[in-house]
Amino acid sequence: MDNMDKSVQHINVLSLPVTVQQDTVKGTWVDVMGLTISANALPLGVTEHDANAGEMVAVTVMGTASVNMVGIANTAVLRGDAICYETGAMTIKPSSEAVAVPNTVRGIMLYDAAATGHAEVLLR
Repeated sequence: MDNMDKSVQHINVLSLPVTVQQDTVKGTWVDVMGLTISANALPLGVTEHDANAGEMVAVTVMGTASVNMVGIANTAVLRGDAICYETGAMTIKPSSEAVAVPNTVRGIMLYDAAATGHAEVLLR
């Protein structure tokens, strides 16, 4: 299992098509209108591919996905850490903190990853 390419483990349970409103890289959290996450919108899911503004892209809503950690993580993320949606932003919390606010959890890290790369995440 150590030699497995973890970046291709995408197991999609539910995808929805969304027209993105800005250039968007693979693994970006977007809302139902195709906007990146802000204080005025709830996260729908994660883009499955890069897309230019005005293009339709599949968004993984449930399943596992490669999530872009840029702008979310400040340091390396660890397996079991949670991606939470709080006050208009996606943040990383250790599982020991996330259990206190389970309604904010949008995903769980399946593997350790760098803050500047992609992480395999179980979306919920």
